[in-house]
Amino acid sequence: MQRWFSLVLSFVWAILSIIGYFCWSWDVGQTTVFINIGFFSLFFNYYLTISELSYKDSVVAALAGKHDNPDMARSLVVIGKWISFILNQFLFTFALGVVCMIAGGLIAVYFYKVLQVKDFDGFLMKWDGEWTTVISISLSLLAVEYVGFRRQFIKFNPYKITDWSAFLPFSKNSKYKLVSYMLGSIIIGCIDGILNDETHFGYISLAWMFLCNFLWAYIDTFHPPKEKTQEEYRTAGES
Repeated sequence: MQRWFSLVLSFVWAILSIIGYFCWSWDVGQTTVFINIGFFSLFFNYYLTISELSYKDSVVAALAGKHDNPDMARSLVVIGKWISFILNQFLFTFALGVVCMIAGGLIAVYFYKVLQVKDFDGFLMKWDGEWTTVISISLSLLAVEYVGFRRQFIKFNPYKITDWSAFLPFSKNSKYKLVSYMLGSIIIGCIDGILNDETHFGYISLAWMFLCNFLWAYIDTFHPPKEKTQEEYRTAGES
């Protein structure tokens, strides 16, 4: 059932993009931004889930006494785990920020190249109601996708693992998705910027986004997350 949930969501992003372009007067920039956020959702889901795991594996476990050290008071252990959690969050947030820069690069270039926006005031002047609609619908779908991802994560984590090996069932699926999206977007974005002028900029990127969307649907169908045995989790944790 989860396989079809992911497949349906992939098609929802594509269908809403088409409707937005032809029926809601979205331009090519708004449409490209909308469907691109659909790919960003995978990174966002991982960020939230990793943050939750880090909190449980450090702070919650320390408060429960799982990290007790006979040579150190529990209060000091808890403080140490809090510091460790905060530092991890900085790293996780930095990694998410890098992804945001890649995902948001097309938005920035579109505003600069097509709309001739050169400062923040100019950006606000170009931010009309249609852009607000695009972002609002995107955030709503992000929430739906996160709920579905978290349910799937709980299903594939029957042993209540709180380290990174908990993502083992998703490894092949996510690897294929991330490699195709990152490499393809960087290459296509460069080609789009070089070949297209203000009149046609974004169309090559938009075509790639639709192609990548169906590529992800293919990956979800034929390489879905798979349940792992406790031995596979143990081996992954040791490595």
